Order: sequence, then structure tokens, then C-alpha cells
Amino acid sequence: MFYRATLREGSLQLTLEGDWLAGELGQIEASLYDLTLSSCSTIEIGTAPDLRLELSGAWLLYDFIERWRTQGISISYPQGVPPTLQLVTETLSANRSDFIEPEKNFRPV
Repeated sequence: MFYRATLREGSLQLTLEGDWLAGELGQIEASLYDLTLSSCSTIEIGTAPDLRLELSGAWLLYDFIERWRTQGISISYPQGVPPTLQLVTETLSANRSDFIEPEKNFRPV
């Protein structure tokens, strides 16, 4: 299994566990689509000690988090944002102040 899910009073506690690796993405995605969120207003994302969240798994999780947010669901991280997810979030952030635009006259060597 890739997570444990417990629904309590409109809040889904989602504890990520196991291997979130590239070879597992199809199964992870299908299982996340199976989550019942109709009575959910908040998702609390935590991590189990055995979690292996590689970049592709974090990217998939990021995509689902963004979908959930567009549905009006708030997301929280009681244990903090997992580092790999933080990397994906920062990389995809549209408002990065430290982003450097390439020079317009740049020509590869």
C-alpha cells in the first residue's frame, strides 16, 4: 500500500508510506483517484518512517494536491512538507523571486 487514509469529521488524514517510485506511479495514481473526498474539507498529509518518495512520486503527489486545492480542499502537513515534495513545489512555483531569466541574445556554444 502507498498510504493509510482515515476520515474524521471532514478531515482526511493521509499518511504516505512505502515506495513512491517511478515504477509504481500507475498504481499510486489509481489508488489516489479512488479516495473518497466528497465530505472532505481538509487533507492532512503525513509520512511514515518507511516512506521512499522519489522525484516522480513527489511530482504525482504535487499534481493531486493542486487538484484537491482547486476543489476547495485545504492541505496541511503536521510533520512538515516532505523534502522531495518541497523541491517539486519550489521548482514549479510561478512566483519565484530567485528565478533567473535567460538572456535574450543567448547563443549556445
